[in-house]
Amino acid sequence: MMNTYYVALFVGGGLGTLCRFWVSKSLSPYLVFPLGTLASNILASLIMGFFLGYWAKADGGVPYLLRLWVAVGFCGGFSTFSAYSFEVFQMLQQGRWGTAAVYVMVSTVFCVLSTALAWWIAQSVS
Repeated sequence: MMNTYYVALFVGGGLGTLCRFWVSKSLSPYLVFPLGTLASNILASLIMGFFLGYWAKADGGVPYLLRLWVAVGFCGGFSTFSAYSFEVFQMLQQGRWGTAAVYVMVSTVFCVLSTALAWWIAQSVS
């Protein structure tokens, strides 16, 4: 069964990646800022929120493989931001406003700093 999970992740991730590429290329003429990335993040978050919200009503009636394919595979390939936004949403639903705020700030600051640090290291090495 584990091999089936890997195939579902592989196929879902590949399709999500292709969709992200298509959205980015379709919106590239309109770039004032990374509109393609923003659109991918928003669309993936909408897809994940809809399906996980809809399936939550099914009380486990949705096969794990399908949830894995959509949420981790497709949405993960389309945008990892969808997982991040769902985690923040869950914290807010649970009334953990402070934790959510810290998570948003820490994620934003450290991800941007990590990108800057990696850029600096790559520039120093080459």
